[in-house]
Amino acid sequence: EYRNKEYDDALADAQRVHTLPHHEKVADVHLLAAEILEMKNRNQEAVAEYRLYLTEAPNSPQAKAVQQAITELEASKH
Repeated sequence: EYRNKEYDDALADAQRVHTLPHHEKVADVHLLAAEILEMKNRNQEAVAEYRLYLTEAPNSPQAKAVQQAITELEASKH
């Protein structure tokens, strides 16, 4: 769906995964959701998805980049 630019459907699927048991194993869905939310200028929601990612995958190799994205989004609202 994401590749087909069906962003609303991809976002819904990513958020649905979060409701499943053991969803922490697929924390990357939060990155997908955050990216889509950023494209839609829903930056506060994107930050929330990024924070969920960091909660579920704090030792990820992507953690530093995700934290930087949060910092940039939070700075842009001022």
